[in-house]
Amino acid sequence: MDRRLFALAIAIALFEGCGDVIDPVVETEDRRIVVVPMKDGVQHYFESERGIRLARAVTAELQAARKARGDEVPEVVPIEQLALALGDVDVKDLQPGEIGRRAKADLVVLGDITLFETRRAGDVGFFRGQASVLISIVDTARPEHPIAAIEVKASFPPEGYRSWGGLAATEGGEREIEQGLTLLLAKRIAQLFYPHEPEKE
Repeated sequence: MDRRLFALAIAIALFEGCGDVIDPVVETEDRRIVVVPMKDGVQHYFESERGIRLARAVTAELQAARKARGDEVPEVVPIEQLALALGDVDVKDLQPGEIGRRAKADLVVLGDITLFETRRAGDVGFFRGQASVLISIVDTARPEHPIAAIEVKASFPPEGYRSWGGLAATEGGEREIEQGLTLLLAKRIAQLFYPHEPEKE
């Protein structure tokens, strides 16, 4: 197996079985979710390419989980359907409640990417990345204040992949780190909305 894929496989495996089940952070039964393309530094919602990619990845993760696990995972609005619902307006003028109503969603998921590093200062000859996203969940019917705010973090490759925890320069570079961070963040954000087992230590 390609070592880059091996590192990603290890990271994803951290999500498999430890016994106890973690409940969703909000009540999701019979509720539909829409994931808004996320903010990234000075770029607003819908403007950041990284934020768009992350929202797509979270949406895809929820769709895959619903297909595998059924109704315990809430339905999510496809990104293409969101684009159609907002196609006739300037999205900068829309509040979360209006986005939810237009997308026919009960919960609106907003994200602010506060950290996304594909290379850490001082690392030589290998690559490590880390990222953090502040997730806010808004109820479309009562959009004045978020019903939950959670910081979601990820490191890639996972600590312990090698003794130094990085990808050697011959195994890949910052693009592989970006992809790994995006997939890990998407998995962790999606898991906020359905019961799941905790990550292995």
